[in-house]
Amino acid sequence: MPKVLGWYLNAKTREQKSIKAAIDLLRKDLDVIFIDIFQELPPPNQFDAIFHKPTLEWNSEDSTIQEKAHHFVSFLRDNPSIIQIDPVDSVLMFTNRLCIDEKLSSFSITFNDSDNIWTVQSPCSLHLLGSLEMALADLQEMHPPLPCYVKPSKSCGPRETHQLSICSTLEQLLACLHSHPTQEFLVQECISHLPIVHKAYTVLGECIFSRKAGSVPHPTSDTQYDFDSQKKFSIDGAVEQEESSLNPIPQALFAEIASAISRLTGVQLFGFDVIRKSDDPHRLYVIDINYLPSFSGMDEAPEAIRRNILKRMGIEISS
Repeated sequence: MPKVLGWYLNAKTREQKSIKAAIDLLRKDLDVIFIDIFQELPPPNQFDAIFHKPTLEWNSEDSTIQEKAHHFVSFLRDNPSIIQIDPVDSVLMFTNRLCIDEKLSSFSITFNDSDNIWTVQSPCSLHLLGSLEMALADLQEMHPPLPCYVKPSKSCGPRETHQLSICSTLEQLLACLHSHPTQEFLVQECISHLPIVHKAYTVLGECIFSRKAGSVPHPTSDTQYDFDSQKKFSIDGAVEQEESSLNPIPQALFAEIASAISRLTGVQLFGFDVIRKSDDPHRLYVIDINYLPSFSGMDEAPEAIRRNILKRMGIEISS
């Protein structure tokens, strides 16, 4: 009898083309069963592995949806013999920017290719926790990196979780915090960079793919800039030309970054965003990580996800 893979992915994720294709491919190797977390959960001994991403539900403003997500997470935690793709507590880290930032606090890579030495790190950051009064008191003793991104601690869920700001002065930062008195924030250094972000997608052990996308321009004035992190920015032709004149980021370096992130977070199916410093294009910064992203433009993603999951389930892979 074939092994059984249960799966629950939030509605947004399961509608992504690459994910739908991967599920269809897995049906050829496994008995694949959708788990409806809003109904009574099936007996745990029914499953050999569970592929899951309940992150939107975990951060939902609807208490009933949130309760169902918590119940499903407890189900996974209470049944460690079921192979989890990926480990539930590793996946839940991606619901909170502060958790991910803490994991990356000591992240550093030095990479040598034939002609260049590359360095990779995460930007400087501050965590502003608790009440507004506590956050303001913290800022009196700290030296926040300016200009900076101001990001809500929650990284997925309601609309406000992807409403970000760039503040160029301490006064702007204080005003931004005053406008959101009940939230906790990640304050992250805004690195001066060519307005291009290198988006890398990885299925660990199988493949890695990178593409270029437009980035939020570096602030050039003292005006606070508010934006939606899900907005797509275009790449200006002159910027594209400047980027093409630089040494390309080696694919082997993207792979090394992916391996390091996987060791720190415990996940194998993820994406990350990299920028290169304006005055030192061999100095890179990892500015964002996403669990189970769209894999947009990565044609090999469905087959790679299939192979990754089958390997973790100890199944011999057929072509």
